[in-house]
Amino acid sequence: MRQYVLCYAESIDNPDIDWVVLIDKKNPPWQDGHLNFPGGEIKEGEGLLTAACRELKEATTLVAERDRCELLGTMHGVDLVVSIVLCPFKGPFNVDYNGPERPVVIFIREALCMGSRILPELRTILPLCISRQPWQMILSEDRNWFNYVLQVNNV
Repeated sequence: MRQYVLCYAESIDNPDIDWVVLIDKKNPPWQDGHLNFPGGEIKEGEGLLTAACRELKEATTLVAERDRCELLGTMHGVDLVVSIVLCPFKGPFNVDYNGPERPVVIFIREALCMGSRILPELRTILPLCISRQPWQMILSEDRNWFNYVLQVNNV
């Protein structure tokens, strides 16, 4: 089973929930031209929080404080698990990267209103990340991102 991590970045110095860091994706091909959280595949032997910190830094140059990172939710597919991790970092929402995928800092309201430009599951999980509600998303066997079961745990 392949394991991935996505990073919900939050500034420790300015925990203003009106901003979100997304990536203008080029790969994999089915994400090309869409916005998603920074993230990627967890390397063999790498821990979840370490992978989240690495992926956030690689994609945006933001440095998460590993001891403050925490799992927010998971998406379970037929052959994959995607973990969404809160990644607190110090400083403002300034991102910089010269790689193939461009980091974007955007108002949350604007992100949620971008229609097909934002990946479908993000419209569901972004509000859950903001609320800090633990959750699980079970994807259908046909890999249809619009066909899933969402379980939100009351804390």
